Amino acid sequence: ENIGSGYSTMLFKNQLYLGTSNGLYKVSLNNSQNFSFIKSKLELIKNTEGEVRSLSIVNDQLLLGHHNGAFLINGSTATPIDNSSGYWTFLPMSNVFPSSLMVAGSYLGLSFFDFSNGQFYRNKINAQFESARFVVVENEHSVWVAHPYKGLYHITINADRTTSIKLYDQNKGLLSANNNYIFKIKNRIVAATENGLYEYNEQKDAFEFSSYFKN
Repeated sequence: ENIGSGYSTMLFKNQLYLGTSNGLYKVSLNNSQNFSFIKSKLELIKNTEGEVRSLSIVNDQLLLGHHNGAFLINGSTATPIDNSSGYWTFLPMSNVFPSSLMVAGSYLGLSFFDFSNGQFYRNKINAQFESARFVVVENEHSVWVAHPYKGLYHITINADRTTSIKLYDQNKGLLSANNNYIFKIKNRIVAATENGLYEYNEQKDAFEFSSYFKN
């Protein structure tokens, strides 16, 4: 079917979800071992018309990042949890399940949500600086964001739930502020750049060419 450009897919509770430029669709898999034999029709999820950015599973909940906000997907309905901005992605802040805190990358920066009684609630932690499409959680107090042409941002959550934001660009070890992407690999904060792989050195508070990944 002509459902627009495909941006994201997710298998969740025996349903195949398809995020597109026209909205979020789903199809029941009916426990089939071969998707090509499925007779079900695609169903548009209510309230999702428009640009889908991503699908994420956090605390066994299916979350939709959308041009119109953040949504919780339940069956055939999308329920908004925040519509103050478009949203890119969602990540748990803890490795312990369920994570009591979730971070979300939005068009404005980072938003944080508490999780209790099976629901997400927007809290007062705020870090608005730039669009946060590429997000990596280092630990429960530290988040990294890659911006396509400004460099890498390090966001620290302080004890009083305020945030500190620091920019890393060509003045902090990277050869260029452009086209950097951030990953967490083997507990290392790694920047994929136009000039190779760089790694964050906490002692120097700067990025340096990664000898570990050199080969």
